[in-house]
Parts: sequence; structure tokens; C-alpha cells
Amino acid sequence: LRRGAGPKLVACTTWEGITAPAEVLEPLFTNFDQVWVPSLANRTAFGGGSRRGLHIIPHAFDDEAPDPMRQGEGDSDRFRFYYVGAWTCRKNPGSLIRAFAHAFRPGSRAELVIHSPGCPMEAFVAALAATGLSQDELPTITLSNKHVGVDSLAKLHADADCFVTASRGEAWNLPAFDAMRAGRH
Repeated sequence: LRRGAGPKLVACTTWEGITAPAEVLEPLFTNFDQVWVPSLANRTAFGGGSRRGLHIIPHAFDDEAPDPMRQGEGDSDRFRFYYVGAWTCRKNPGSLIRAFAHAFRPGSRAELVIHSPGCPMEAFVAALAATGLSQDELPTITLSNKHVGVDSLAKLHADADCFVTASRGEAWNLPAFDAMRAGRH
């Protein structure tokens, strides 16, 4: 990649502390045209408005826009657990489904919504079968596997009561930032 008039060099990163140290910041802003972070907290940790080329690139939200998360309508008849992420071994949705299936029973107020764009229905059905429970013994578990726009994704987030994950190798991912911003934890 060329700098200047050509393609931009972009760093997409995050920081788990309150302030990133100078030894992290200086090479980052010296070697890249732009630095993308996933949240307002990260923008602050990386120097906030004082850093040229620092942008928040969240999964589904514009921090300057009205917050769609606060506009969801509650449903007192159910408690919706919500997973959003890729259907991979590393993200471990099968274990999440097994744990949920054994913690809740049919007719309970709890339901699990899995939003995993591109997930083959066969993989989802196999994960349900891997619980060892028959269909009548399963609590409500649904799959949303279509790619959706920002508004539809915001609606999925807003309809959730609690964000859940069973990731084996990604302790802090972009959907978790979304869930925090939505007040779902």
C-alpha cells in the first residue's frame, strides 16, 4: 500500500485501559494514515479529538446518531438471550446452545436468538441435535442467518435482554462492544 494519494494504511485496534501509553500511540499514528477503534472509550484512550486520523468504526452504530438501543420495546413475557457472531469453532456457538438447552425448558420465559450471518441451517440443526434433547425438550432457540442492514441489526440488539457468548479465543469482540453500548451485558 502506498501512502499519500494512493490507498491508505489503516490500523484497526482496541485498548483495554483508560489511556494508551505513548510507546503504543506514537508508532501507531506515525506509521498509519488512520486508526480505527470500536468505541468512544477507545477513542478517548487513544487521544480523543486531539489525534488526527482517529475514527470510531463500530460494528453497527454511529456514536453521533440517536441511540437505537434505547428505542427497543421491552417484552415482559420473555427474557431474550442474544448471540451475534460468526459460526466458527473459535466462537463456539454449539457450546452456547448446549448450555442454554440444558439450563431452560420449553415454555420458560427464556429464549436464545443466534444472529450468525451465513450460518448454514444444517450447522444450526446439528448443534440442536448435539444437545441430546428432542425437539419437544428444547427451549426456544432461533437462528437469524441472513446478512442484515444497520437498522435491522440495531433492532435485533434492541430486542435483546442479555448478550451472551461462549468464545474460546476472542474474549473481547466487536459484538461485545455493541452489546455494552446497547446496555446489554
